[in-house]
Amino acid sequence: MHPLGVRAWVVVLLLVTLEPRPVAADCRECVSNSECVNNECQCKPGYSGTGDFFCADLDTHKCCCGNNDPVLVTTDGSSVVYHLLGSTQLVDINTHRKPLFGGSEGQCRFKLWGWTERYKGKLFYAGLTFQIDQVTHSLNNTESGHLYGQATSGEPYDFSFRITGTTVYSGDDDMCGINFRLINWNFLRASIPCCGIQFAIRPYHPDYHYRTPGYWFTAEKADDASLMTNHFSSPPADAGLCVSTHSIMNITGISKIRHAASFYAMTNSDVTDYPSAAQGLAAMKAVLRNCPRSRRDELMRVVDLFFNPHLMKCLNGIGGKSVDLTIQGITNSARYICSDFTWACHQMQDMLRDKLLTCSKVLQSYPDIDRLANEYCPPPN
Repeated sequence: MHPLGVRAWVVVLLLVTLEPRPVAADCRECVSNSECVNNECQCKPGYSGTGDFFCADLDTHKCCCGNNDPVLVTTDGSSVVYHLLGSTQLVDINTHRKPLFGGSEGQCRFKLWGWTERYKGKLFYAGLTFQIDQVTHSLNNTESGHLYGQATSGEPYDFSFRITGTTVYSGDDDMCGINFRLINWNFLRASIPCCGIQFAIRPYHPDYHYRTPGYWFTAEKADDASLMTNHFSSPPADAGLCVSTHSIMNITGISKIRHAASFYAMTNSDVTDYPSAAQGLAAMKAVLRNCPRSRRDELMRVVDLFFNPHLMKCLNGIGGKSVDLTIQGITNSARYICSDFTWACHQMQDMLRDKLLTCSKVLQSYPDIDRLANEYCPPPN
């Protein structure tokens, strides 16, 4: 036992393996505030979300979610399809701290990051990284960690979480820690009850196509609950992806919201300390982030081509989760477009030509990829 007032490091690692469930949608998986309609879970009137994942009352809660390959639902209710390699900051929020059993009120500062993994050419959220600071006149508590989910065909879900933190307590335990719970055998939810915050992760599972993979986050609305939005001129800064589409376009200076969201998602965080992080992410993020605003439209037009699922599989292999060559191609494209490094453009083309020798159908079906591989770069000196 550590005496009161002494810093303590806490590390928890839990691996949960679950037995397979029948591969068919039914109403056994309905969550709170949803109901069964024609053997399908649907959110009740007045609630928004997915009936087997989450249903939120937008009049009482701030909500942000991302699903599939991936799609972002922003704070202004817009749905944006975007691309993400690696990690992104999703949420930065302040809330009021209300202890459950006595103790002092105070403030909570919560940050949430998400990261993706590749499955057969598409990218899905596989895990979340979080940090929660709780501050009162007698308490200064910081906890951070990872939630990670993975699944393969014929196997049950595996979930794990790891928490590290520093705690300085003075007073009674007011039950304001992080609670983890498996819901309906298919997603992991975390809640911080004294801060009014919940978040969850459900990875892609090839055997459960009716389950929407992704994450969600909710926070109880209060007068002092605010999503932090820093309208900076050049990312990164302390702002999450869960803001309005208008904010994302202003922040990035990119004219198409799909491209703006993709650029912002890949540049608003330097976090690469998470399970399964790919090599080269830090360099890619730095090159993209430093691209002049006047060149970002052209940059993201080219970057968008690398997320074509057929090209993704051609570069990195049909099986496995590697995205190394996609990262290499994007990084070299950005070095050319943003910094005029012709050698980087030729390296990008050489890689594409080499790989596309065995993927001729990609060139035949996607002329823009053909032009990128064979016509985009200026002639060598």
